[in-house]
Amino acid sequence: MASSHSLVFFLVITASISSSAASLPLQLLSLLSLKASLTDPLSSLHDWRLPGPCSWTGITCDQTTGDVVSLDLSRKNLSGSIPAGIRLLHRLSHLNLSRNSFEGRLEPALFDLVNLETLDISHNNFNGSFPVGLSKLRSLTVLDAYSNSFVGSIPRGIGRLAFLERLSLGGSFFDGEIPAEIGGLSRLRYLHLAGNLFRGPPPPELGRLPRLRYLDVSSANLSGRIPPEIGNLTRLESLFLFKNRFSGEIPARFSNLSSLMVLDLSDNHLAGPIPAGFASLSELTLLSLMNNNLSGPIPPSIGDLPNLEALLLWDNSLTGPIPPRLGMNGKLERLDVSSNSLSGPALAKCTSLWRIRIEGNRFTGPIPTGFGLLSNLTYADLSRNNFSGPIPTDLGRSPRLEYLNISENPLNTTLTSNFWTAPSLQIFSASHADLKGPIPDFIKGCRSLYKIELQGNSLEGSVPWDIGNCEKLLSLKLGSNRLTGIIPWELSTLPSITDVDLSMNGLSGTIPSSFDNCSTLESFNVSHNRLVGPLPSSGPVLKFLHPSSFAGNDGLCGDLIGRPCPSPDPPAQEQQQEPRRASSAGPSVVWIMAGAFGVALSVLVAGTRWCGRTGPAAEAAAEAGPWRLTAFQRLNFTAEDVAECVSGSEAIVGMGSTGTVYRAEMPNGEIIAVKKLWGKQKETMTPMKMKRKGGSVLAEVEVLGNVRHRNIVRLLGCCSNNETTLLLYEYMPNGSLDELLHGKSRNNSNKGMTVKADWRTKYNIAMGVAQGICYLHHDCHPVIVHRDLKPSNILLDAEMEARVADFGVAKLIQASDETMSVIAGSYGYIAPEYAYTLQVDEKSDIYSYGVVLMEILSGKRSVDTTEFGEGNSIVDWVRARVRSREGLTEVLGGCDEASPVREEMMLVLRVALLCTSSNPSARPAMRDVVSMLREAMPKNKLVSDAAGGAAASPAKGF
Repeated sequence: MASSHSLVFFLVITASISSSAASLPLQLLSLLSLKASLTDPLSSLHDWRLPGPCSWTGITCDQTTGDVVSLDLSRKNLSGSIPAGIRLLHRLSHLNLSRNSFEGRLEPALFDLVNLETLDISHNNFNGSFPVGLSKLRSLTVLDAYSNSFVGSIPRGIGRLAFLERLSLGGSFFDGEIPAEIGGLSRLRYLHLAGNLFRGPPPPELGRLPRLRYLDVSSANLSGRIPPEIGNLTRLESLFLFKNRFSGEIPARFSNLSSLMVLDLSDNHLAGPIPAGFASLSELTLLSLMNNNLSGPIPPSIGDLPNLEALLLWDNSLTGPIPPRLGMNGKLERLDVSSNSLSGPALAKCTSLWRIRIEGNRFTGPIPTGFGLLSNLTYADLSRNNFSGPIPTDLGRSPRLEYLNISENPLNTTLTSNFWTAPSLQIFSASHADLKGPIPDFIKGCRSLYKIELQGNSLEGSVPWDIGNCEKLLSLKLGSNRLTGIIPWELSTLPSITDVDLSMNGLSGTIPSSFDNCSTLESFNVSHNRLVGPLPSSGPVLKFLHPSSFAGNDGLCGDLIGRPCPSPDPPAQEQQQEPRRASSAGPSVVWIMAGAFGVALSVLVAGTRWCGRTGPAAEAAAEAGPWRLTAFQRLNFTAEDVAECVSGSEAIVGMGSTGTVYRAEMPNGEIIAVKKLWGKQKETMTPMKMKRKGGSVLAEVEVLGNVRHRNIVRLLGCCSNNETTLLLYEYMPNGSLDELLHGKSRNNSNKGMTVKADWRTKYNIAMGVAQGICYLHHDCHPVIVHRDLKPSNILLDAEMEARVADFGVAKLIQASDETMSVIAGSYGYIAPEYAYTLQVDEKSDIYSYGVVLMEILSGKRSVDTTEFGEGNSIVDWVRARVRSREGLTEVLGGCDEASPVREEMMLVLRVALLCTSSNPSARPAMRDVVSMLREAMPKNKLVSDAAGGAAASPAKGF
């Protein structure tokens, strides 16, 4: 098809030229044929027009003859095919087609360009077998075909390319054996064959490459023994043979690789000892032999290597001590000798060390003093050894230590009182370490900790109440100890606490009711203690946990655990733990008094609220039942304050698919946004509910209550009674992106206002949305897919920063093939494959985000039949318009070629086109989208809009 197209183009061009110029140069015809065969969505080749090509993009000509000698079309988002007419560029010496979207078979006519010196077709999707004829390129010095989809054997005749210096055929599906003829490439310096499907071992002829400096045949399915002839490559600097199936011993001749800087033989089946001759590899900076079957000692002389920075010997069967002089060179940064059978003293004086793993060995004696004094140390795993005795106090002074694991050692000691003061400590694990005594108070530290694991010890005393100082804590595991006392309610106030395990202890008292409103909590195990009283179940959290989380507490009662509670006998049954005890004396009296005061206050407030309600209004209020407030952070108002603000229509600022949105001013002056969800009469019309954990729960509450990100709208709380549910959000004073782009205001006072913003503001909004969705896709477990991303669901705060909102149809992804029974989302933003497969994954959000980018760039709506035609969307319109200069300017909202921000907008347009690819697998991950957008960051401090519009105050609203 492409050849036919090119032929027609030839005829048209030839017919349009006067008879006096009928002999148009063949190279010009070849280039115009090439352009006609390509799809160029960014108009990168817009200047490829008559006359002559020497000033065209990507082309370099010989200044004397005018012949085209170099053609560089890399990184231009091109697709299509390479026409056979390219052979007419007979003087071409450099051809670069890398990092585009070419696919199909490689055009054999390329091998007629006999003057080629460099050929780069890497990072495309060329497939099929490699064409014959490569041997004709006798002048070739560089052949780079990395990251394609070639199959079959490596092309024959490759050994005839006598001048070849760089050969990269990695990242495809080549199979068969590596041809021995490669060993005849005497000038080869760089050989990359990794990531293929070869058979057998590498040929010993590779040892005949006298100038080779880089050899990578990793992850290539190779097997058998490593050829000792590779040890002849005395100029080799990097050798990567990892992730294959090599067996046998490491060749002793590898000790002759005198120039070697990096050696990685990991993830194979190598056996035997580490060659003692490795001590002669004086240039070595990294030695990785992990995940093999090596045995014997680590040669002591390896400790004398002057440039060694990383020694990785994990998961072997090595014995003996760590070389005593290891790290004395002042350069060793990483040491991983875990999962061996090493013994003797551990390394604790290497000042350059920043990561050490020695877990799973036989080290004995006390944990060496000195680790805490290493100024660069950030990660230390000393677990699963035979260390005993006290924990060095210097660990509490370690300036950069972030991760410390001393689990599964027979320490038989106590935790030191200053232990939590390490300023950077984030994860501390000391489970099953025979610890005893109390847990030290947290009042002097722990502000960086987000995981504490102390389960399986003999710790005594109570859980320190000042654990509330550990503001970043996500996980607390104290199960299987001897702890007593009550569960501190301060633990439930931690803003991000997710996993709490207090099981198998002797804790008593009741479960603080505040845990039932702890929205971040996912796991809460208090089984097998001495807890009593009713299990809190009025909130949204504890009732969804498995009953086994509360088993083994004979005094607990409630519907969830199938043990009815006896009738309350106030005031004794009303004891609560929320007030902190004033002193250690008389705690029971304090609790009873506090509970009685709480009951009295509740009766007083209820009586005040009820005063004056009679007749039908009172009956309706009685039927609706009392308001219940679930707070996700500290609130300074009541549920009744909120309900009063949504009683009329004057505060309505918008309506969504799941409810009506109000602007609500609280008695203290704070302004919030309140979404009043549709009542029972509309439940069947909306997809806002999902069946989960055995009951019906609001999707938006479930999702927003568990996410924390500056670009995700913050859910403050939830009010509900028997008839109505109100979601409480932070108020967004600058409305939505839809209002900003299209001038539509939901605030009556701003009707008709035209709202615009400069390019920098629009870019920041685009980046903010990308970061928010990136958090949902990459940092939430399970992954959250929004499923209705559009400008009206992107809100703007007082600083015009974007917040993604409206999670009413959000879906937590448990499996990649999960589907939904109803299509959710908005027309114009739904990915094309979603409409017929109903497949739910991150790629559908990425498509929607690409549509949003197109709206930001063009200022047009996603669907406009007048503008785009019946049945077309903004995606169809953009792809059609970018093929011409005038159309591209329109796509960029009128931003012409003279604008200083056009280049930045073009980069964002490229991202939008990638995101809206019809093939889901071709869409980038959201993490990559954020990276690409950073390249488009505005460099000019502009005040006016790039398309000519002046900035104006945006509409107000939620």
